[in-house]
Amino acid sequence: MSEKKVVRRRKVRRKKKQKTIDKKIWMIIGGIIAGLVIVYLAISVFFMSHFYINTTINGKDFSGRSASSVEAYIKEQVKDYKLTIKEQDSKSDVIKGSDISLQYKESDEIEKALKKQNGFAWPLALFSKKSEKISIAVSFDETALNEKIQNLQAVTAEQIPAENAKPELQGDTYVIKEEVYGTAVYMDVLKEKVNQYISEFRSELDMEKEGCYARPKYTKDSKEVQAACDTMNKYLKASITYTMSESVVVDKTLISTWIGVDDNMNVVFDNDAMKAWFTEFGDK
Repeated sequence: MSEKKVVRRRKVRRKKKQKTIDKKIWMIIGGIIAGLVIVYLAISVFFMSHFYINTTINGKDFSGRSASSVEAYIKEQVKDYKLTIKEQDSKSDVIKGSDISLQYKESDEIEKALKKQNGFAWPLALFSKKSEKISIAVSFDETALNEKIQNLQAVTAEQIPAENAKPELQGDTYVIKEEVYGTAVYMDVLKEKVNQYISEFRSELDMEKEGCYARPKYTKDSKEVQAACDTMNKYLKASITYTMSESVVVDKTLISTWIGVDDNMNVVFDNDAMKAWFTEFGDK
């Protein structure tokens, strides 16, 4: 056999061997891709019936949980539920679910939230957080709840009304009298917030943060109060002397009894007081 034929056969054998190797490599790559696709599809199917990773519902982490699992958790929460109500002066009260016959009402809200997510898009959920707000339907004894609210320490305490900061005469000058926060409760706001917190199974209600207490509209730092105080002090600088057998002087002593502020912190005059004085002055 000639040398050329030997070389040619060797080249053919190398080509066949290389094709075999290439074929095996592509089979391995194909197998890996097929495996990844199967894993991806399997996880996608899982997330068609389970919530994504990094999913919270009403503030609670339910990553990888099914709708029935979430609902079971909520039902369990109802049994031992209690709402702590934080009040002024470090006081607090507790309303227990058992005190108001609290019961969970089944609905399709959780199932609807699950259906909104695309199971095939689960890789995106690994790098982001998803927060759901679901309205949980509950039933309770409204009469019993109203009774518990009426017996809260904040409600049974003396209801001291809030007072705005305002100009107050001290000596011969108006200065700002600080506001009074008081203890009066906005009952409509309190009832609304208690109902909301119970519906969301939240555990702690801070009455001050939620605006359940009556609060002054104007404080000592309000620009309207300072402006009113400045204006009233300008009025006090006026002085008129009526020369008569007995001179009559209209100055800060008298003017201070005529001026005040309205609910919007506008400086106003007491017309009745002024009329009475001028009537008496006219008689003189």
